[in-house]
Amino acid sequence: MIYAAFLSAITLLAFFPVDYLLAESTKRITVNIGIQLPLSGDLSFVGLDIQRGVNLALDDLKDSPVRINLYYEDDRATPTQAASAAQRLLAQRHVDVIMSLWDMAEIVAPIAERHQTPHISIRWNPHVAERYPHTFTLESTYKTFAKFQLELARKSGAKTLGLITEESTGWILVRDFIANNAGEYGLKITANENYVPAPGLDLRPIVTKVLSKNSDFLIINNFTPWIAPTIRLMKQLKPEQKFTGYFEGIEAPELVEGIPFVNQSNVSESFQNRFLEKYGERYKMRAPHAYDIIRLIHDGYAKDPTRNISHEELINHFNRVQKYLGQSGILTTNSTRNIETEPVLQVYKNGAVTPYSYAK
Repeated sequence: MIYAAFLSAITLLAFFPVDYLLAESTKRITVNIGIQLPLSGDLSFVGLDIQRGVNLALDDLKDSPVRINLYYEDDRATPTQAASAAQRLLAQRHVDVIMSLWDMAEIVAPIAERHQTPHISIRWNPHVAERYPHTFTLESTYKTFAKFQLELARKSGAKTLGLITEESTGWILVRDFIANNAGEYGLKITANENYVPAPGLDLRPIVTKVLSKNSDFLIINNFTPWIAPTIRLMKQLKPEQKFTGYFEGIEAPELVEGIPFVNQSNVSESFQNRFLEKYGERYKMRAPHAYDIIRLIHDGYAKDPTRNISHEELINHFNRVQKYLGQSGILTTNSTRNIETEPVLQVYKNGAVTPYSYAK
């Protein structure tokens, strides 16, 4: 009986060459990730940085038993194209995970929910994750960011505070939080003006009106390409005005040389150096967040590389992230399915971002 079984095994092996058996023993599971980004338009530089962050993660994972396939779609950061991109990735590509950026998460989340597919967005507003169980956000929250800005204004010795805000969902959340909580920091709001970005917009009326209130300190929360012209105009009209704002990725860092600001993430020096070495320029924004998302997805599948885990298992993996040492900082998932990293204070010196601490 034993001899017969042995012969049967030998006969069976004859049909399976050694190289086939070795290939089977080292078989890699495949994860399909759909990534929709602004790859054209005003925010294409963010999309490019995110792609580069993803590529750095893939460089580090090239020997992993988990094979990652990427499918990109250009959504131009517009709702109509974001919906079309999500449908293509989920209904046609059948991706295992979908990734989005900022306000487009509001468009992608309900579509991902219908497909029961995990969705992770680089976004500081966790409300979308609260509404859709398959969605996670990864950034510092707008509340944490606003608290850091309020503390920075207070530490400057200010008693009155002026606000200039770009009219968009994320910035309005920050503006309202600052306006509603300024009193707790001993600050009084004396100017509060918004503008809608548009080609050829003249910022002078807004800036002039805010400066006329003579606030001790200004918080300018708008985004490239609007932050630089806003600051240039303000310095032209009132060069002595104290201010801070959203300086990440500013195209003219000399405008804010030596002025402390809040950065949403505490990026590792090694990541900055690797990015510079590979691409010949410094990253502008969200490349480290993209790196961390790819690694988190990978780690969820790598726990058992012999099989493709379910969407539910991946969601449970995201929910359990605690003190994860990422390239954008230490990541922890909170109760609203936001994978958060705490902001840091920074300052530009000779065009490079460096840490900032309050004078003792």
